[in-house]
Amino acid sequence: MSCPICLDSNAKSKPIAGDNEGIECPICGQYIVSGTVKAVLEQKDLTVVDRAKLSFKTRLFDDNQIVEYRISTYDIQNIDETKLPNPFEQLNLLVRYLGHKQQHPADYVGIDASFDYPVIGAVDQQGMIYILSEALNRGIIQSDYTNLDSSDLNDEVKLVLTLDGWDIFEKSKTGSEDFSYAFLAMKFNEPVLEHFVSNTLKPGCSNLNLEVRDLRESTEAGLIDARMLVEIQNSSVVIADLTHANNGAYWEAGYATGLGKPVIYMCEKSAFNGVHFDTAHHYTLVWDKEKPQDCVEELQAVIRNTLKI
Repeated sequence: MSCPICLDSNAKSKPIAGDNEGIECPICGQYIVSGTVKAVLEQKDLTVVDRAKLSFKTRLFDDNQIVEYRISTYDIQNIDETKLPNPFEQLNLLVRYLGHKQQHPADYVGIDASFDYPVIGAVDQQGMIYILSEALNRGIIQSDYTNLDSSDLNDEVKLVLTLDGWDIFEKSKTGSEDFSYAFLAMKFNEPVLEHFVSNTLKPGCSNLNLEVRDLRESTEAGLIDARMLVEIQNSSVVIADLTHANNGAYWEAGYATGLGKPVIYMCEKSAFNGVHFDTAHHYTLVWDKEKPQDCVEELQAVIRNTLKI
């Protein structure tokens, strides 16, 4: 059968509960699609880039063994707002992919650019070859293939991280790489918290040359966006505000911890006793909505200590 996303003819399907299908595709990996969404995919005039965005989402979840991604109508309706990783992010995704796959430093990992380009969020095979060539030229990887720039590269190539590549991999896990931003996990549209973030947290971090980013895309309840995963992976540190016991903030903090990223927990004073027991043993920076500026010095000290700056 043809994959509903990338249209590859080597996909396989298995029925699951209701009208849902489990799809196994050599390009998109394993994901779930309902009959309704499948019909929408067939009817909508998706571009090559649109399909690459969906392939990146499903493959990211599959390769990270998070859960089989369930394609929704939201994914399709908001495809124009979805962004693929930029070349810098793609290079780091390649390094992380190889670092997780290699069983030992000299263990070569096979990559087929014609099937594995969604691993890094490339649009197609040529996009993957470009990143592979750049990684090789920068001394980040070694390859058994003599010419990665070849336009007819249709075979699997064997790749291994160099010591410089391993250095990037380890720094990307711990947050010591100079990505220069913090990812903020929080509940949105809460006026008091929004005011604290805009007027206290972000300026306080900016004084340390640390940008604070959050993801303001309007996502469905419970939908974990692939872009969010990339933002967390590329961040130096994750700041998680637990004031509203937001499930998303807890999940994002847990995902970052699993990657080896440092996580700074925060909570408004009046809600501090309600912090989940799983984070109770971690240091939590407590801020006061009545005197928000009082925590700036402590916040900056925590960041300096965490990032060794």
